Amino acid sequence: MQKAHVLLVDDEKELVDAMKERLELAGYIVTACYDAEQAMKRAQTEAYDVAIIDLIMADTDGITAMHRLKLIRPRMECIVLSGQGTLRMAVEAMKQGAFEFLEKPCDHKLVTQTIDEAYARKCEQDKRIRS
Repeated sequence: MQKAHVLLVDDEKELVDAMKERLELAGYIVTACYDAEQAMKRAQTEAYDVAIIDLIMADTDGITAMHRLKLIRPRMECIVLSGQGTLRMAVEAMKQGAFEFLEKPCDHKLVTQTIDEAYARKCEQDKRIRS
């Protein structure tokens, strides 16, 4: 199966760069953005299958960023990350349309498994739309 095209959105540059490198080694196509505005610009010109978005960033919150990205790419699946996550935040992210909510630091295997599950759902939705 083809690997997902992933958009990483987080203002922690070192975390994003490390995650990007690990995901690329695992075969994913990855674009790193260090703020939500940069992510919006990239999403307007490039299609992504899955976005991984930090919940708390300097320029906006992850839920708002997710909504804005979904306006540009409605079928893109979104995974929300947080280092200060609570159960309430996780539930709210899911209610607002996130595919999943993960806590930092994330186990690499869990991240790739979640990306693959989100990508499979997106592919299934794309297939239904084409039918």
